[in-house]
Amino acid sequence: MRSTMNKLMVAILATGLTLLFAGQVLAIGTADNVTITNTASVTFTLGGLTPPAVSSPPETFEVDTKVRPVVTSNGDASVIAGVNDFVLPFTVANESNTAGGSDFFELSVDTGAADDFDMNNVEIWLDADGSGTLNAGDSNITGSPIVSISNASGSNTAQYLIVADTPAAGGAPDTGTPGLDAVYSLVATAWAGAAVGDGALLDDSVANGGDGTNDPDAVEVVYADDAGTAAGGDVATDGLHSAEGTYTTLATLDVSKAASNGTSGYHIPGDTVTYTITVDNPDTVEAASAVQIDDSIPANTTYVDNSLDCSGLTGSNPFVNDGGWAAGTTGGATTSAVRCTGGSIGGGGTGSMTFDVTID
Repeated sequence: MRSTMNKLMVAILATGLTLLFAGQVLAIGTADNVTITNTASVTFTLGGLTPPAVSSPPETFEVDTKVRPVVTSNGDASVIAGVNDFVLPFTVANESNTAGGSDFFELSVDTGAADDFDMNNVEIWLDADGSGTLNAGDSNITGSPIVSISNASGSNTAQYLIVADTPAAGGAPDTGTPGLDAVYSLVATAWAGAAVGDGALLDDSVANGGDGTNDPDAVEVVYADDAGTAAGGDVATDGLHSAEGTYTTLATLDVSKAASNGTSGYHIPGDTVTYTITVDNPDTVEAASAVQIDDSIPANTTYVDNSLDCSGLTGSNPFVNDGGWAAGTTGGATTSAVRCTGGSIGGGGTGSMTFDVTID
């Protein structure tokens, strides 16, 4: 009879278990160090009789510590040679389940192995307002890269920036050349404490001094991160995660200026001379917008009324300065400067500003 009842219990257990769990459940997952107990209850009828319910022995285990940083790139950046403070924005999420409600991570920057050039003065900043841009309220954390991020649902993310300066044109490679890439990954590594010296948080793997096997009665650290982008190495379940952003160079406009011979073929008083300022856009794809060309009227010359022309600058407007800037081309003896503003030069295109002066 006991043997038959045991067989029936096994069959019923496979189809009709009542599981009783006790534990704290968080939105990110059940917190670590919570005990989960599972007890099965079996009721049955045998020979027309319904004996009391039979319960299995309780099965108990401790919830382990899940370590899961998630880094997301929020965009790339176009850069211009010799200009500073270009930004790559990132979000770092903490999808861990520690009961304390927050975890420490070390933030670092990894340089792309196969990119074209390196930026200068690469730093990590806390993006205090989450705007994705560098603002007065943001703070440079390059020297103090250990951060604490909540794991509570709805507040388990923080925003950070990689901020860097573009090298001046003329180097090797020449950052004045359009289409060069500098790739950087933001890396978040699970950390054991608030100090740099605390070191990385180690999991239960043999490589990190653990036994690599689950002890149901102990709380063990388990890496649950995905593979990332860092060229220095970021495989799945290694306790860190990374995502990359790319700085891409735009062309530096080429500017030249020429003065014609005077109307006499020389430069003598009374001659008219034409100045031509030429701007070339070497980027064959991107248009240069908001182009403004300024030039002053040289000493010992006089601007020729209505001679200002903005050619090849789509949408540009001429301005003349006679004690103050005014739209148009009208001027004369008191004109001190001329301007073409608000125009654009298409990819691979050329724009110019010309004006005439007479030699006094």
